[in-house]
Amino acid sequence: MFETKATITGCIGAVALVIALFSPAREVTSADSLVGFASGEHVTIHTEQSNRGLLALLLLASIGSAVWTLTGNEEAAPEPMAYRPVVADRVSPPARQQAAPPTIAGDTLADFWTQDVAFSLLAQQFDLETRRALFRDALIAHEGGWILRLLHWPVLLVIGRPGSAKSSFAAALGITREMLNPAIRLTVVTDPNAHLKLSEGAWQQHWQLKGARDNWSEIGGAISDMYKRFADSVAANEVSSIYDEVTTYKGHVDERQLGGFLSQVTSKARACTEYITIVAHNDTLKALGGEAGEARLKDDMAQLNLGSKATHVGRMIPTGKGAIEGLDVDEKNNPINQPISLPRWFDPAILSELFPEIYAPSNELLDGLEGGLGKFQIVPETKPKPPKNHSETQDANDQTMRTVRLVAAKDLRGYIMADLDLDLAVCDILAAMDDLRTEKSDTHVVKEVLGCTGHKYRQGKAALEMIKRYIETTED
Repeated sequence: MFETKATITGCIGAVALVIALFSPAREVTSADSLVGFASGEHVTIHTEQSNRGLLALLLLASIGSAVWTLTGNEEAAPEPMAYRPVVADRVSPPARQQAAPPTIAGDTLADFWTQDVAFSLLAQQFDLETRRALFRDALIAHEGGWILRLLHWPVLLVIGRPGSAKSSFAAALGITREMLNPAIRLTVVTDPNAHLKLSEGAWQQHWQLKGARDNWSEIGGAISDMYKRFADSVAANEVSSIYDEVTTYKGHVDERQLGGFLSQVTSKARACTEYITIVAHNDTLKALGGEAGEARLKDDMAQLNLGSKATHVGRMIPTGKGAIEGLDVDEKNNPINQPISLPRWFDPAILSELFPEIYAPSNELLDGLEGGLGKFQIVPETKPKPPKNHSETQDANDQTMRTVRLVAAKDLRGYIMADLDLDLAVCDILAAMDDLRTEKSDTHVVKEVLGCTGHKYRQGKAALEMIKRYIETTED
């Protein structure tokens, strides 16, 4: 910029100098001198430039351009570069030094969400077991873990106004059951609007969808299939079922199929190890296909009531808040109603990004512990003070022990499957190891941790003995 200004100033100065040197002059004689000349007096003659005005303008221009040249020479900000394709034979500039991986304060999925980390990136970096642990810990930390308590809950009723995210919650719970309980072998969705919710991302593509486009005969058949599974069950069915828009079934589904719906699911789901989610607009007995005298059957279900509100243009959106009833009871065995809120990340679209394995065959869900991209590092939000006898190598030893326990749990899972034909989750085996070290009773571990009740109790007891033998061997 300075060079351009100096060039312009020099040109103006040169033009002014040339005009000053070579412009013609003229002689001027005043009238008084001419009168004196007639009287014989001496005549006075003086010369002047013929273009004084132009010279004055050029002089002012030269001064102004000189001032302009000496001031305002700051470099202008560069204009943003437009995108241009890279030329193949052009030499690329040297790569920048790679920055250190960012750290995430905390150790649950919610910590990543708070710090705006895309869950798809977590799926690229962390192995499945790590992501399961992050997810499970986030569910435990959220409001006392009420969502996680629904993992093995036999029957859940979800009600609420339109737009309250009832179906989205049911879908997220279905994904949760598949990812935290790998024993689930089938998820069935019965819904007259199944095609719409599939396109919206609520129902997952690998689920078995029944009743799309108001196919009421197929909906009736799905209910009959459930009755048949109940009747034929001789082992754990391990089926996750979602019945949506149940308030529309009456009048469209055969009364013989719908009439016993409520009594069947409340009395047989737990014994046959089916996990049933019923989605409806209200909880009246008639709307749920119940019959006279079955009003108390609703108390055998957990009931989640979600809210919605209208925007300024009348569009219904979820509030993310509500209440759940039936997870706990009072001293008179009456269900307790508790206020709840939904974490924003508990959404089927978001969880599908976190667990792309839901689209893989079941035998691929527990593949290796290979590392990922290394983009993020998890650090504890608050590091506890070490005990007095804590050595500098204790942290490394703890990490090694966790790895050993995880590998052992995966091996135990394979042995238990081969010897007992019982499919347990790795996270449940790890939890059983922890509870055994705290001297929890065998019955508690078998039923509450391993989830083996009823006809599965003996298998669970045998699996527990295998876990005990491993602990005894490693501690000796």
